[in-house]
Amino acid sequence: MNSADFRQRAADQLRRAVTRQAFDEVEAAVANYRREVEAAIAAWHPGEPPPVDIVREAMDLTRWALRMVRASRARTNHKLEQVSAVLRYRFTATPRPQWKLEG
Repeated sequence: MNSADFRQRAADQLRRAVTRQAFDEVEAAVANYRREVEAAIAAWHPGEPPPVDIVREAMDLTRWALRMVRASRARTNHKLEQVSAVLRYRFTATPRPQWKLEG
């Protein structure tokens, strides 16, 4: 397997984690993808064409992931606001008085 395959696997792993909203896995997936991109760029030798496609791919994937995470956060915030509104208007019964009888 070459570095392009490893990079593609890391990108797929990141896409899956973001799509499933498995944010505990996203951080590790981003780190793995970053390592693969950095390795591909480090393998570039002067005299070869610069790895513009790799950088463009990384930027596109990063922008997409950021948009998806922000959208997920907005949906979650909206759901929390709905729950908060329901709880605010929920009828709360006042506690019944209790008397202690002696004697």
